[in-house]
Amino acid sequence: MSYLIDLTGRTFDFHPLSRELSSLIKSSSADATLADQTMNDIPHQISDAITAQTVNTIKYREQLRGLLETDKREEFLDRLSKGMEYYSKLLLDQRKILVKHILLATAAKRGKRYMNDLKDLDQMLGQYWLQVTKVHALANGIVNGHETFDFTAAQKTHEQAREALAVAISQVPVKKKKGKKKKKKASTEEDDPA
Repeated sequence: MSYLIDLTGRTFDFHPLSRELSSLIKSSSADATLADQTMNDIPHQISDAITAQTVNTIKYREQLRGLLETDKREEFLDRLSKGMEYYSKLLLDQRKILVKHILLATAAKRGKRYMNDLKDLDQMLGQYWLQVTKVHALANGIVNGHETFDFTAAQKTHEQAREALAVAISQVPVKKKKGKKKKKKASTEEDDPA
């Protein structure tokens, strides 16, 4: 059971994500290419949403630990399932916001470092989301002594999330780039077949 305590503790520890957000906010505030304040608002908004959950997440991890230590396995799995739903939604919502922001920032031609930081953050949010969606399948298998794990539900959830991100992306109004007009070459006597 100590493995499950460690697994759930690591899965629902969003402190590294908060640190990454803080680093992004510090670097973006020093970036002169982000004169538009609205570009800074999105990382702050995501950070606030994650940070607001700090106390709840600590309590949640302690609840899971207590249920495991008292060998209340069914209650543990039920509580884990509810937390998985809540936190996966939270992370997916933040990722939708971030993906929209990445598209807008790309269209606005923001700094390369900022864009790389946003993409790293998107990757990190995605990894956390995957961990959260898979933890119940792992815990259920371990609690029930299965040698294999059924990730069918996690895979279905992953596909739904990809569709939700695609919808979020399609809703972003991105201005189309105007291509350069080609100048017509003046015809010369050599080009004229007549």
